[in-house]
Amino acid sequence: MLCLDFEVGISIVEGGVVKLVRVEYSENAGTNRQWTLQPVEVGDVNLVVGKNATGKTRFITLLLALAKLIDGQQKLVFDNGNYCLDFSESGRSLNYTLVFKDRKILSERLLRDGEVMFHRSSEGVGEIFYEKQRQMFPFSVPEDVIILSSRRDRLQHPFIELFHKWAAGVRYYPFGTSLGREELTNFPAVAALIEDGASMDPSKGNQVYAMGYHRWGKAFDLAILADLKLLGYQCNDVGIRPLDAPPLKGLMVGALFVREVGLESDTFQTDMSQGMFRALSMVIHINYLSFDGLPATVLIDDIGEGLDFERSSAFVSLLVSKCESTDLQLLMTTNDRFVMNGVALKHWCILDRQGATVSGVSEKSRPEVFRKFKYLGLNNFDMFSSSFFKDDVGDSS
Repeated sequence: MLCLDFEVGISIVEGGVVKLVRVEYSENAGTNRQWTLQPVEVGDVNLVVGKNATGKTRFITLLLALAKLIDGQQKLVFDNGNYCLDFSESGRSLNYTLVFKDRKILSERLLRDGEVMFHRSSEGVGEIFYEKQRQMFPFSVPEDVIILSSRRDRLQHPFIELFHKWAAGVRYYPFGTSLGREELTNFPAVAALIEDGASMDPSKGNQVYAMGYHRWGKAFDLAILADLKLLGYQCNDVGIRPLDAPPLKGLMVGALFVREVGLESDTFQTDMSQGMFRALSMVIHINYLSFDGLPATVLIDDIGEGLDFERSSAFVSLLVSKCESTDLQLLMTTNDRFVMNGVALKHWCILDRQGATVSGVSEKSRPEVFRKFKYLGLNNFDMFSSSFFKDDVGDSS
């Protein structure tokens, strides 16, 4: 429920669904600060597990950094690094590599089904494929700018537009934080954002809710309430309304609220437990992405943090079901026993760090180990806690 009256224009980019398939990364090679992520297979639903300081957060934030680099939100944030990523799109394979040092690009290349779409050297000089002419032409770009952000042309380089579509759909949620609980709704500012058709800040659930309610009305509310019920929160209303006592006189601000069954007053976001607000905020975000219908890559760090066992398990099951029925790709990190036991092993990616090298083990990369473990009849968490996924343990069993 939201009382705002304005119109908004929506622009949809055409093209196939781009999904991440494989990730490899390294930085500071040859120095005492070297860090390497060996090839990690990625599916539609992924639960990235590992001990503290293994590199789980670093893994998914590397993807966020690349997305921001592609869509121009930021320049190179690391002094040096080496990305090698595989994507799929409408049955085609896309391989993208990027090598940079001292925040200058040494090489960049894109392959589509094994054919070079573009490449460049350390001087910024290279060649790029023109679709209409069906041939490569030379170009030159600045040394600190990637081709994916500087050579957009939907007519001649639609393969670059695919990456912008992917980058625009990357959403990062640090579940262990407040998730914007302290952010109140500035009604004039939100109204202006919606009227201009601006992108909503994914870190602000109130903005996302306002856009969602404006676009889909009561249906959006009902979907949120249904999901909250699945999580054990019995509510019959949700929305944004002005605070009874605003922090500053004359300031037009409001807050997210729910009306819980059995209570006669609304529960504002400022009065919710951190766990309840995290659940509400993520339900709003996921339903917005689901209603929107556009592909997205959802990165959730420390999934389930602050939720009890039942709600944590229910929440993860809800996320998995949403992603399996849409074009959402989900990557979640955790070292929580409850979450691990609630997610099928086929979705697991176990990160293991030896020194400065991180490797990933999944059912796709080590099918025989996962098959042996299933015969033991143990909880999923035991796969992780017993180090069964390691060669010397799984093979000896």
